[in-house]
Amino acid sequence: MAPRRDRPGVGPKHAPQEISVTKLADGRIYAAARNDHKAAPADPCTIHNRAFAISSDGGASFSTKFAVVADLTTPRVQGSVLEMSATTAGEAYDRLLFAGPSTCDRRKELRVRSSFDEGGTWTSDADSLLVWGQDAPTPT
Repeated sequence: MAPRRDRPGVGPKHAPQEISVTKLADGRIYAAARNDHKAAPADPCTIHNRAFAISSDGGASFSTKFAVVADLTTPRVQGSVLEMSATTAGEAYDRLLFAGPSTCDRRKELRVRSSFDEGGTWTSDADSLLVWGQDAPTPT
């Protein structure tokens, strides 16, 4: 089945797919997506492969269009996001986790990265947890 391109909240350079959602500390929903755009530059590392949007009504609609996540370098693959801690739950700080490869063109260097500002920015590779440093195994 071909992906729909007429979804509200989707811009012309954004084609969100394989969306992972989590609740933010204030109750809004953060939707993290693979940005499945079809641009094919000479250097794949110049493309933003992650996108996000925010919903203020429990996911019925998005209050913003999907936008690129400039500081999450990944190939065009699925990733996951979850809320690890929230000040509204008595924790010391708000923290989201993102898991996915950290190279721009290969399924390599699986990392867990953190955001301490509700997905506004993400930790660098140097400040993240490297889970698997090799290429992902491929089915045979």
